[in-house]
Amino acid sequence: MRQSVAIIARKWQSFMGAERDRKIELLKAPVISAAKRASAFVILLVLSLIRGGATVRIGTLNAKGKISIMVSYIEPCVRRLTLEGVRRPLVIVVNPGRDPNEQLTRMYKRKIWLMDDKTPLLRRLFQTIFGVLKSAGSASAVDLYSGHTTEFHPAWNDGEPVLQFTSDEKEKGRRLLRDMGMPGEAAYVCFCVREKSFYNQFQDPESLAIQPDASKDTFIRNPLLENYMPMAAECARSGLYVLRMGYMVDEALAPDLDQKIIDYATKFRSAFGDVYLAANCKFMVTGGAGVWWVSSAFNRPVVMADQYLLYGTLRSNDLFIPKKLWVKAERRFLTFSEMLAVGPLYMYEENCHRDGIEVIHNSAEEISGVVNEMIQRLDGDWKSSQEDEELQQRFKSLYPVSPALRKVPPRYDFFRENVDIPGRIGADFLRQHADLLR
Repeated sequence: MRQSVAIIARKWQSFMGAERDRKIELLKAPVISAAKRASAFVILLVLSLIRGGATVRIGTLNAKGKISIMVSYIEPCVRRLTLEGVRRPLVIVVNPGRDPNEQLTRMYKRKIWLMDDKTPLLRRLFQTIFGVLKSAGSASAVDLYSGHTTEFHPAWNDGEPVLQFTSDEKEKGRRLLRDMGMPGEAAYVCFCVREKSFYNQFQDPESLAIQPDASKDTFIRNPLLENYMPMAAECARSGLYVLRMGYMVDEALAPDLDQKIIDYATKFRSAFGDVYLAANCKFMVTGGAGVWWVSSAFNRPVVMADQYLLYGTLRSNDLFIPKKLWVKAERRFLTFSEMLAVGPLYMYEENCHRDGIEVIHNSAEEISGVVNEMIQRLDGDWKSSQEDEELQQRFKSLYPVSPALRKVPPRYDFFRENVDIPGRIGADFLRQHADLLR
């Protein structure tokens, strides 16, 4: 106590002994800070009263302007509030980047206040309010972020979708299906792979500064489209329609494919279609492309192939299979434990060349295997063996990753103590690569 009083006394003496201009300068900062805080809290109070005393939450996306960021930041935040019993909360989200999808933005704006480049003054205002509330430690300023840690599991597995289509949008979606030659109630699967055409738009220095993961150094992650076509053909033969998704794609599909395989990306693509189709598919198959987040936002099952991280999936009914990493000098694959230890280190071509690592994409057989498993699970035909369950448990026992194993720079240290996977690694893939369970 005496020490605190002494510190205050010294500061007061320093202030009183300062010149007039210096006194004004010393007073300016705290006065401005107090004024900002008062203004922000008054605005917060007004916002709450407008919504009848509603709980207010303000957060901000990052500037990448991607569908994955919008969904993975907003969806868990709003779902959590609902699960906690908060009635009609006022959620305000600032998007400092570009609009990743007009339809997605439109639908979120029906549920939350989303400030983007269409309302630049309001965006700037709420960025300021967020910063002030955050510095004051207010619970109304929330950190929005994405993750595969256990804290996200309830929102994704127990929560209901935030987004809903209007009756007009549902009719528009049915027209789209008819335009593509599909019966109105036909079941269909969507698939999409990571392609360089999409990321080529981000190669200027300003864009790369915002999202370095778009650099050409990451193109090593891009799967082989040809390895997904046998899966598409098998689905079509089973009676499912298959829609190839994608905002920008490297090439069109061959014209002589089964009529049930539709190249939506090159023939019918729209912002609305991207959302409607992903939201209503039987399930989504993704090869490193981010559109799967839309399917997850509507609680649709997802098959993740060509995963370059072993973080698995968001929901308990999802399936995934990872790429493999071949150590050239030792002529062997990294084990799953070793892959967990290096995290995203070998998602970058430069690191692979330096360390003699070859990224092995999933084969057509591996992709077909995990997709067939998903179909059987959804249709109630899947029968899991005791061996399958034992292998799954052995795989899941690798989590959480011990800090002692994580021997990579902080930039690549993705896995934390509370990372866990609610979904399953493909059964057929795990049988084939049981030797990597170490």
